[in-house]
Amino acid sequence: MLEPEATTTYENYKYIKKLLIDNNLMPNSFLIVGKPYQERRASAIAEIEFPNKEITIASYNMTLDDYLEYVKSDKLMKVEDVINEMVGEISLIKIAPVYGLQSK
Repeated sequence: MLEPEATTTYENYKYIKKLLIDNNLMPNSFLIVGKPYQERRASAIAEIEFPNKEITIASYNMTLDDYLEYVKSDKLMKVEDVINEMVGEISLIKIAPVYGLQSK
């Protein structure tokens, strides 16, 4: 199954949850793979969306310099885009719990 509609991490969780429910599936555990700087927020959202489930969060273990080199060399993202995403992650970590979108 593929969830192609989400444009944010939060939407991805919501749409995946709906997809699982619509197909009468609800695993006991999840492996969530993402960018290294999204791990905390991915975990905090999972605590709300999939309570009482075993959640494993994974990303490739590398330094920030190595990550920036990787995304630049493969032309995946610009350094400015990575910085903007990181600032956004920090902002969301602080704001989203107020609205019940993730744990603190």
